[in-house]
Amino acid sequence: MLRVGDAAPAFTLPAVDRPPIALQDVLQAGENALLVFLRYLG
Repeated sequence: MLRVGDAAPAFTLPAVDRPPIALQDVLQAGENALLVFLRYLG
């Protein structure tokens, strides 16, 4: 379980019109990222 202040886990997401996007690449480029974890989607 992640808690406030924990480091985000490393992950890569597929993209439709470009190569997959890795969180590490976004952060290394100096960009911000907002992660939202949904427990239930229905």
